[in-house]
Amino acid sequence: MVKRIIDMKIVLFPVPNQSYFFNLLLKIQLSILIYEKGIIARKRLK
Repeated sequence: MVKRIIDMKIVLFPVPNQSYFFNLLLKIQLSILIYEKGIIARKRLK
């Protein structure tokens, strides 16, 4: 997960508005992570 974020940061580095894109990516990554954890938690509850 962390490696994927770092890879994306490297790809976006030349972009002038890089910090905005990186923050957006970080939010997407976090929401995916929370979503995946939610699925795992739900499976555990059943």
